[in-house]
Amino acid sequence: MIKYLSPTSLALFERDRREFYLRYVVGVAKMPQTKPMAVGSAFDAYVKATLVKKLFGTATIKGVDYSLDALLAAQVDPQNLDWARAAGLDVMSLYTNTGALADLVLELEAAIEAPRFEFTISGTISGTVGAVPFLGRPDLSFKTAYEPVILDWKVNGWMSASPPSPCPGYLKCRTLGKSSKAHKDTIASAVQGFVINIGARLEDVNTDWAAQEAIYAWLLGTPVGTPFIAGIEQIVGRNRVSTLRMRVGREFQLGLFERAVAAWKIIQSGDICPGQAMLDEHIKSYNTDESEHKDWLEGIIRGQSS
Repeated sequence: MIKYLSPTSLALFERDRREFYLRYVVGVAKMPQTKPMAVGSAFDAYVKATLVKKLFGTATIKGVDYSLDALLAAQVDPQNLDWARAAGLDVMSLYTNTGALADLVLELEAAIEAPRFEFTISGTISGTVGAVPFLGRPDLSFKTAYEPVILDWKVNGWMSASPPSPCPGYLKCRTLGKSSKAHKDTIASAVQGFVINIGARLEDVNTDWAAQEAIYAWLLGTPVGTPFIAGIEQIVGRNRVSTLRMRVGREFQLGLFERAVAAWKIIQSGDICPGQAMLDEHIKSYNTDESEHKDWLEGIIRGQSS
């Protein structure tokens, strides 16, 4: 039985309980890290190593090593490491050359407490409808004079010939070699000197990101339903960086927590997905080697086995 829900596992439970059961309860082998995944992880290593060194003057905070080599080794699978090191540097160069890094540093320098760079945080979140143990990996959190900020970096379309459009609602979209601009529907407002878009909430433009940021905020001490600022730094293709700063609404947070409580009750009951008994019997009676067993389970997820 799993011990925690994460933003990723909750989303999978709500999308496909059978795959959730195989991934998180049975324990299908982790899928190999793809190159698009690796470039995002490598960029994450570059930007965190750079910010920690710039803000703290050291690569180690509270015993955690934030040096580039340590972060790359922890976040990038070995078979991708050489390629991702170069690709991650390219993404970091875009992030720096568009001015996005400098803008973020200014925000961090205005924080009222030292920014927190997290690896893993867990805890049980309680509310009027129940309690859920959560686990998350927020990229960065800091406090303004008014509200906490939970920030995450996203790399979208770096490997694609047709990258996606930036997520709507951005304060700035910086295109390399051009001036930055705000989204047409953005209403920028300074809240205690910290500029956010008050014209939309994050759940209005991306519910997955809103759920992820909300769970991270709860784990970092923000009560469910309480205002906080969600920050997204989105790398879009190979020449644009988009910055979002929005709140996640109270009603969305309360609804998300209720869904998580309901999901956790089902998981704790042990009766998680259709056909679970068949899956269990097959797993118990499977006599081939471990690699073939994993192949069968992966085939179930992909719909290639029965």
